Amino acid sequence: SSPTMEVYNGKLYGTNANDYVVEANENGAKVLTDAPVHFEFFHYDDRLYARTSDSSLVVFEEGEKEPQVAVEEYIGMNAVVFDDYLYADGGMGLIRIDLTAEEPKAEDIVPNVQGITDGQYIYYVDMKDWYLYRCDMDGSNAQLLFEKPVLRASMNFDDEYFYLRF
Repeated sequence: SSPTMEVYNGKLYGTNANDYVVEANENGAKVLTDAPVHFEFFHYDDRLYARTSDSSLVVFEEGEKEPQVAVEEYIGMNAVVFDDYLYADGGMGLIRIDLTAEEPKAEDIVPNVQGITDGQYIYYVDMKDWYLYRCDMDGSNAQLLFEKPVLRASMNFDDEYFYLRF
C-alpha cells in the first residue's frame, strides 16, 4: 500500500487498501482514481498527479475519468513542485520536469546525489563522500556546506532553519 497522504486546498487525501487515491470527508472516503498509484501522488494546479506501476506519471484532470500520461518514463520519488517544475529523487540523482512543457520529460539536474529542495535551493549529499552541498534550483552554483558525512534521511527544514544529522 502506498504510504502517501496530502493536504491540498483544505482537503485530506490518501490511498486506500487497493492503492486508489481517496479524498477523506465526514462520510468516509471518496475514491478519485480508477487505477492504483505506485509510491506517490500529489496535487498541482488543481490537477492530481500519480506515479503508476509501469513508471509513468499520469495526471487526472478534474471531471475526466481517464488519466492522461504526463511523463512516459518517470521513476521519481518524493516529488515537490515549485514554479511549474517538479523536483524529485530520480534514483541516481535529482531530476526536474517542466510540467508546462508540451511533452514533459525528466531532466537530470544534479547526478549521483540524494537531496531535497525548499524552493530556493537544492540541498544534497554527494553519494561519494556524503558531504552536504547546496546549489541553485537549476543545479548550478554548487557550494560545499559541510565536510562531514550527513545522513540524507535526517535533512529537513521549516520556515527558518535547515535540520541535519552528522
